[in-house]
Amino acid sequence: MREDRETKILWVFGAGASTSSGFPVSCELFHSAINLLRKHSTKKYSDNADCLENRTDWSVYLSSNENDDPVRRRLRNGLSRTFKDLLDDLLYCHIIDNAVNILKTNPEEIIKAIDDLQPSSRHTRWPKGSFTSLKDKMRENAEKTYFYILSEFNTDNSIRERNPYRDLVCLHRGPDRGHWRFFETKTKIISFNYDTLLDEALSKYHLRFWNYEGIRLSAINGISVSAGLRDISASTVSLIKPHGSLNFMYCPKCQGTAIYDDWVFKDTGPGSMTSNNRYCSCSSMETGHMRSQLTPPVYRKDLFFLCREAMERSLAWCNKLIVVGYSFPDQDSHVQEVLAAGIQANRSKQIQILVIDQNMNKAKKICARIKKTLGSFTKKIKTTPCPYRGMEFLDTAGKRMTVLNECI
Repeated sequence: MREDRETKILWVFGAGASTSSGFPVSCELFHSAINLLRKHSTKKYSDNADCLENRTDWSVYLSSNENDDPVRRRLRNGLSRTFKDLLDDLLYCHIIDNAVNILKTNPEEIIKAIDDLQPSSRHTRWPKGSFTSLKDKMRENAEKTYFYILSEFNTDNSIRERNPYRDLVCLHRGPDRGHWRFFETKTKIISFNYDTLLDEALSKYHLRFWNYEGIRLSAINGISVSAGLRDISASTVSLIKPHGSLNFMYCPKCQGTAIYDDWVFKDTGPGSMTSNNRYCSCSSMETGHMRSQLTPPVYRKDLFFLCREAMERSLAWCNKLIVVGYSFPDQDSHVQEVLAAGIQANRSKQIQILVIDQNMNKAKKICARIKKTLGSFTKKIKTTPCPYRGMEFLDTAGKRMTVLNECI
């Protein structure tokens, strides 16, 4: 790729960017959980309904094959416990009428229903505080179920082999034609995904430096950590993950973040595995336990403050914005606010925005939503919708590459 020193590219990735590798979208998460539990159970269930009705058997019949990865075994055990407890409590509180109905919902809807739950007449005899405790427990189990199943896919070797970001980081064009890298020049990336496919692709294939931006790296168990970079000024790629990541841990005392290299969600705190309870170097082992740094999938997400600043700086910096698999939905109004603030601060004469989505009509609607969000600042942007299936826009022989190349 010809390098243009004036080109400043900001990539934005949503869940749609990871689906081509086999990652489920949020509406498929509970289906994926049931399929996973049935697949690794020594008991044969006739269908999903039978499996859900016999959920007390999940942990008993869960396969303990010695050939299985021990990390993934622990994840499945955690999933069987938390998903069962969640279903029992959802039924008790009448959030769902029967267990099968969980397959018709997604985690965002469940968490919102839990948040909206009010004490009913059947709960008037509860001891003081027990209703709040139940809500907290349900919310925690909903979040853990979500992150356990994501971790299962995140550690699946077949998905890693189909890592769609690998071709973006290092796209080979044949032995006699060399190769190029979309992230070769100074680039910034915002990813709203919890998975670490992009992180791993950058670590494995990026020959220059990259770094996580918007978080302050801490030390874990007294050992300092780095993430792809030791000198931020030398970075060619900055990755911002405002909703957190499966491999992030957070210290509530010093606000520092530690990066795990095994790319899975850690269930921390009392009752969890000792190996998960890591402590920050700012505290003692007894008082400095770190927590998983993830913003749960709710309709109103609380962005990390430093990541919000980093996002606005990136939007103000770029003159080309490429959006892949993210729709700027209304429930992410906080992201829309950041988009408007960043574009308002941008001093470029024109900002080119390429919206890549699986459906051309949807891509056009996303372009319209972006223009609506920006209001009077739409004069500064030029939007181009582009369809794709998976990462096929990387096909060098196809027209989609031409469209992407022209934008870059």
